[in-house]
Amino acid sequence: MTAVGVIGLGSMGGGVAKSLLAKKFETHVYDVRAEVVKAFAAQGAKAAAHQLYLAAAAQGHGLEDDASVVKVYAALAGLELPTK
Repeated sequence: MTAVGVIGLGSMGGGVAKSLLAKKFETHVYDVRAEVVKAFAAQGAKAAAHQLYLAAAAQGHGLEDDASVVKVYAALAGLELPTK
């Protein structure tokens, strides 16, 4: 089974995660709101304590925007991004 991760469980990410769970995908989730992650875990998702753990566990991911993609992959590569 393909493991898929969703970072950000708002309107769009939450809908994606629900669809993946309904189709029986191994779904890893992360959101800054712990209560939302717990709610998805109660539905069968695997809760990630940090977005980097999610990225490492999943074979595919849904990130909310380009900046999130850059942030996650930079952190995985050990790069420090400049701050504004």
